[in-house]
Amino acid sequence: MRVGLMVTRVDAVTTVAAARAAEANGHDALWLVEDLWHRGAVPLATACALATERIRIGVGVLNPYTLHPTLFAMNYGSLAEVTGGRAVLGMGSSVKSWVEQMGLEHRLPRTMVKESIEIARELLAGKRSSYQGKAFQLNGIELGFQVDQPTPMFVGAMGERTVRTTGEIADGWIVSILEPAGYVRAAKQWLREGAEQAGRDPSEIEVVQYFPFSCSSDSAAAKAAAKRMIAVFIEGEIELYRQQRSVMEALSGYLETVSPEEYLQVLERLNDGIDPVEAITDALADELSISGTPEECAAQLRRYCDAGVTEAALIPAGMEIEDAAVVLGRDIRPLLAG
Repeated sequence: MRVGLMVTRVDAVTTVAAARAAEANGHDALWLVEDLWHRGAVPLATACALATERIRIGVGVLNPYTLHPTLFAMNYGSLAEVTGGRAVLGMGSSVKSWVEQMGLEHRLPRTMVKESIEIARELLAGKRSSYQGKAFQLNGIELGFQVDQPTPMFVGAMGERTVRTTGEIADGWIVSILEPAGYVRAAKQWLREGAEQAGRDPSEIEVVQYFPFSCSSDSAAAKAAAKRMIAVFIEGEIELYRQQRSVMEALSGYLETVSPEEYLQVLERLNDGIDPVEAITDALADELSISGTPEECAAQLRRYCDAGVTEAALIPAGMEIEDAAVVLGRDIRPLLAG
């Protein structure tokens, strides 16, 4: 399993420092997030690439509503040059409410992502594209420069149909944060079936997952920090729980040590304003984060590796990013050797 850091919603200086720290401590990658109306991930990725020499620079994910696939290809080709082929860009359908805030229709999300990948592939391969799809139609477009570096296409996907489509078209699947290992195992089968239907080798598709990360010799303190980050990410699910309890019960059905009813009770406690450290159980924190002592963190990473994750991107919780890079490299990576 490859292991790296992930940074989100921090300033450019901190982001570049994180990239340097990741490389200095032997990590495999630095991943960046593009959330709408926060800092643009592609300029940050460029800065990180210029500050490093070896590590992968990943962006997950851009979206086809605000970035036309031809512009996606232009940006990717340029970033591939800057990084010497170390870049990985992901495409996803974004958050429906964000897209609608801009007055755009969040239409055909799976189709939009699929066609964006197919169009960008044509253009980055040096082809002239007159792609005619349901979402996008081109008329003889080609890039004005040649791309000689690798440009692997990743897709952020959650639902069964979208994960199957990812298996058909993508080089990698980006798993959303707060997805338990049980979900990854189930969804890997969807990914495999999509790949095989398209005549592709499923073993060649990478699986990258994001995790809240906190590590300390004090396990309780590390888990408390992770719980606070979990609560931030889980906040959006509370409204979904109110509207569609059956959907939340289905999503929580992949948890292996926490029942759906126990998970819904956590949502209720958080909704009532109870402190996340009290509201979220240790069992749930163990399922949704990499947290605890170095030994506990290594065991959690191994569990996800066994489920099919090929790369873990860890978001430091309650830790300075550079400290997290040191702890991950010094205390956890040796426990993962072999």
